[in-house]
Amino acid sequence: MENTHRPLKLVTTIVRVELSEAVIAAIGEIGVDGWSATRGRGTSQRSYAEFFGMRIEPMKEIIYTIVTADLALDVVAAVRIAAALDVPGNGVCFVTDIEHAVGV
Repeated sequence: MENTHRPLKLVTTIVRVELSEAVIAAIGEIGVDGWSATRGRGTSQRSYAEFFGMRIEPMKEIIYTIVTADLALDVVAAVRIAAALDVPGNGVCFVTDIEHAVGV
């Protein structure tokens, strides 16, 4: 059965691995208890380091959270604080509309 009666958003958070537990705790504190996470790697101009001339790509945690539209900005605000996203290289968080969903 499709979810057609309530607008949903996907909040995607990509942070350094060591920040992921703080992010998960922060979204839990605002009442969001469902999320999925996976590991990844990647860099930006601000997030990589060099060691003896070799580029080191830090591990990332990608956290997916599906919430009702009215909670999406609350999740982003909680993630911003928990992961200190104003610090360059800590990560990103963005919201995507969900058109159709099953199993939610």
